[in-house]
Amino acid sequence: MVALTACNNASIEGSWVEPVPGMPGMQQGFVLDGDGSASSINMATLKYEAWKKVGNRLLLSGTSIGNHQNISFTDTLTIEKLTQDSLILKRGELLLKYARNNEALNQETIPAAVLTPAKKLLSVKGELVIGHEVRSFKAEGDSADY
Repeated sequence: MVALTACNNASIEGSWVEPVPGMPGMQQGFVLDGDGSASSINMATLKYEAWKKVGNRLLLSGTSIGNHQNISFTDTLTIEKLTQDSLILKRGELLLKYARNNEALNQETIPAAVLTPAKKLLSVKGELVIGHEVRSFKAEGDSADY
């Protein structure tokens, strides 16, 4: 397959990232592979799967993963500017500014906080009552309900 390029010979293939709004130091974006496949960078709920360039338009297809539902989509973006290290896309009035990612930051999700395990595990025997909208626990040898 021939690499798709703009007039300045810059290829649109590769990894493109932008800052994650409200999360300093974090990046998100996408990878455009030469075979037409695409993947997301640090976007767990937006899975890019394919891409196509038609004229000055970039078509990105994938699946949006929501609460108990997956929705297929295709974003149609206008390529406003493409250089060796920057890509500016437009969707309606929104401008999206990406930088080429040369670090191969192809993580699937944004890393979560490190969890610290409890230092001591305590087991308690008792009676657990689960009812409609009501739950209570009474430990053996204790008169208090929790």
